[in-house]
Amino acid sequence: MDYFKLTSHFILIFMMIYILSADEMNIKYISDYYPISDENISNNEVESKIFPFPTAIYQNIKSKEVLIIESPSRIQFRTFQFYGNNVPKVLLNYFNTHLDLNNINIDLCKELDSLISNSKSLESRYFISQMGIGLGMSKTDVINIYGEPYTIELVNEDTVFVWDFWKQNGNIINNEQEQKLYNDDKFGYIIEIYFRNNKAYFIDRCNLVP
Repeated sequence: MDYFKLTSHFILIFMMIYILSADEMNIKYISDYYPISDENISNNEVESKIFPFPTAIYQNIKSKEVLIIESPSRIQFRTFQFYGNNVPKVLLNYFNTHLDLNNINIDLCKELDSLISNSKSLESRYFISQMGIGLGMSKTDVINIYGEPYTIELVNEDTVFVWDFWKQNGNIINNEQEQKLYNDDKFGYIIEIYFRNNKAYFIDRCNLVP
């Protein structure tokens, strides 16, 4: 999946869905975020032309994991989790698209490497989502938590699982089936997990907020 596909999801949801609030429907929603507070994210925002939104970066030195959190509305709007010594090409393409659209000339790899090297270090527990999803998990382990993916794609040597949750009349629908993973008062929630050799090595989450 890439920037343009996620953008099309964004537009489609806004055109087709009327959302009732959780209070109106008396429904309890459960979101799957990383356990990092909005205040922490705001205090650790970094300045760089490669990011299209206010962004915070975190690293775990021992595991070499990196979290990039875009937070234009002081929420975890879009998050990228990967290993710092193996930046996924799809992520570089995402940032390159932003740079190209804005005619920004910068050495992306050098800039990103510098930002990661100088990012705030967090304990490993912050790199596991509230529902227990993290890098290195097998496909079976992930499905046991999220359920069957909406789609499965093959991208070169990678297998990509995609979950596309959105609200319809107050209910959470994934491929027209009710799921136990709910999104907290937002329009939609897309998760893409890239697997190589049956191990998750890149996680891309996007909250399609109003």
